[in-house]
Amino acid sequence: MKKKSHLLKLLKMDLHRCIGAKRFPVIIALIVVLLIANVWESVMIELQYKMRMMGSLEKLMELLIFDRFKAAVIVLLSAVYTFGLCDDRNSSYDRLILFRCRPGEYLLSKLISNAIGVVSAVCISFVLFSIVLLPIMPLVGGDGMTQYFGYFACAMNFAGPLAYSILVGLLFGLFAVSVTSFGILAVSIFPNRYVGIAASFVAFYVIYAFTGSFPFSVNVWYLSSGVQVLNVNGFAVNYFYAIGIMLLFCMVPWCLCFWAMKRRRHEGWI
Repeated sequence: MKKKSHLLKLLKMDLHRCIGAKRFPVIIALIVVLLIANVWESVMIELQYKMRMMGSLEKLMELLIFDRFKAAVIVLLSAVYTFGLCDDRNSSYDRLILFRCRPGEYLLSKLISNAIGVVSAVCISFVLFSIVLLPIMPLVGGDGMTQYFGYFACAMNFAGPLAYSILVGLLFGLFAVSVTSFGILAVSIFPNRYVGIAASFVAFYVIYAFTGSFPFSVNVWYLSSGVQVLNVNGFAVNYFYAIGIMLLFCMVPWCLCFWAMKRRRHEGWI
């Protein structure tokens, strides 16, 4: 018997389990704390001398380009909804769902929910980071990194400070989606929460190592950091190019997830 499409209902349920879960605000809070900890030295300098020469968004950009905090953030983001498949299988909840919907819809719902949850967590964290530091340092400093990154100044004028933090969060969030999707792939094969987190962590370093020697235009490190990667003036062109490349990176683990689903369908797992 042909099953009806229940994708929207599945999405509603998965999003509630993802964004509506108690761990979601905890993950956001931990990311904000991690970001502040990485700029703590600058915070103390501002508290002591009150120079107001550096802004929180400039420090955020500096973190995205140079800092190694990303690995810890990926570990936190992998807990957003990477192990949704694992929880369903261990509780036999997947059998009840798959009795009424198509396996492809079930998996797609998990991937989309994870993507929305991860991107939302990153964007909210970046905005909160800037707001929390607002009493200590301005959003954009009087000097800071704008003199070294003209693209940053252009983006500020185009989008505005807080809007820019969301736009950059979307870029890094899409990269995190691609990485955590590898965690979903691993969990679909080995249903264990720690496998999902470990797979996301390993995928992070493998992707960076693999693309590290690539040109700027296809280098994930720079694409996910919001810096200019094309020899073309204009924020919109560079930004939407980066979005397109990051979406392609997301498609790789998604396609592998569907391939794994077809391979293991006869075993009753997705």
